[in-house]
Amino acid sequence: GVASISSGSMFVEFITNGSVTGAGWDASYSSSGSSPTCSGTTTLTAVSGTFDDGSGSGIDYAPNLNCSWLIDPPANIDNVELYFDSLDLAGGDTLFVHDGLNASAPLINSYTGNNIPAFITSSGRNLFIEFNSDASLEANGWQLSYQGNNGCSGQKTFTAASGTFTDGTSATQSY
Repeated sequence: GVASISSGSMFVEFITNGSVTGAGWDASYSSSGSSPTCSGTTTLTAVSGTFDDGSGSGIDYAPNLNCSWLIDPPANIDNVELYFDSLDLAGGDTLFVHDGLNASAPLINSYTGNNIPAFITSSGRNLFIEFNSDASLEANGWQLSYQGNNGCSGQKTFTAASGTFTDGTSATQSY
């Protein structure tokens, strides 16, 4: 027989009484249309992690996506470093990185194409990443990794004639 499922998922369970055996069975399935590879906003609360467009390795992301990720690590994190592990976006598809909690936060940069940029360091403990794909061409997508930092990290260049700096910890923290 044929089963037509409209929910986007199907569960099949095979139960046997264990006393009678037979030749077995097989089934075929197919789906129509493509399903989104990401949707809505995903909040990432770990100190570090890896995330991507959701399409899987070697598979193009879907058209017409509007997805976002909020990197929101624990309160003791001072800043976040964001690394581009892979980047392959078709023309018209863009990855936006904002320095803060949402799309209204300052835009650090927008990315398209396949040139992997240098890592990004946030000014605070949050980054907001948006991914938009148009209705035409798709590509393999992207994967990003992040690392939350507590205290000093990276390199600072001072251009003022005088100033102050610390080890990056607050007055209540130890280095």
